[in-house]
Amino acid sequence: DFDYFRQRYFGRVSTPWQNEAGVKLVELLESPEKEYVVMNMPPGSGKTTLIHDLICWIICRNRSVRLLIGSATQNLAQNMLMRIRRSLERTIPEIADDALKARGLAVDAETTMALDFGRFKPLERDLWTKEAFIVMQPDDTGAISEKEPTLSAYGMDSGFIGGRFDGCFWDDLVDPRKIRSAEQKENLQDWYQDVAESRLEPAGMLALIGQRLAADDLYRFALDM
Repeated sequence: DFDYFRQRYFGRVSTPWQNEAGVKLVELLESPEKEYVVMNMPPGSGKTTLIHDLICWIICRNRSVRLLIGSATQNLAQNMLMRIRRSLERTIPEIADDALKARGLAVDAETTMALDFGRFKPLERDLWTKEAFIVMQPDDTGAISEKEPTLSAYGMDSGFIGGRFDGCFWDDLVDPRKIRSAEQKENLQDWYQDVAESRLEPAGMLALIGQRLAADDLYRFALDM
């Protein structure tokens, strides 16, 4: 239950669209077909927090999953990955902000993912960096054989993206500087098709997430595709 998951581990009070979006994305991720999603939200709607909570939920459901989190820059993608990593490491429940609690927008978390689902950070010297990490696997399955980490962070400025993933979350690829001319729009569209979409496994799910900035921006291009 995504709604209860967010409340139990992060103290979130979900809106109906946030809960619906989380459930639908996991359904598409677990579909046997390739799935493509466009999610458009206005600023301040909790988009980045929703992605954080959703990826944590996916990892708790399936520790062998291989996910990519991407953004316009490598630094932004790494910041999102580090936030997820800290949540997986946490052993003390989060305390909600008093102002948010007074407004009914948050509650104190009940516990942490590590206490309920077991340790995520490997005991051995496995991959656990700001660019990527592999979570600890169950004893009965052992280490994962694929080369891709559980979660990898990539930016459009990080060059070639290697590996293939079960789920790709591309956040805020569109900004006003990238849509000032027809050439810039075409360059972004080419990169999206040649790099972002090509990293998806045959049964994977790709989510393009962000704010609409123009009638013919990348989100419109992806929907038309």
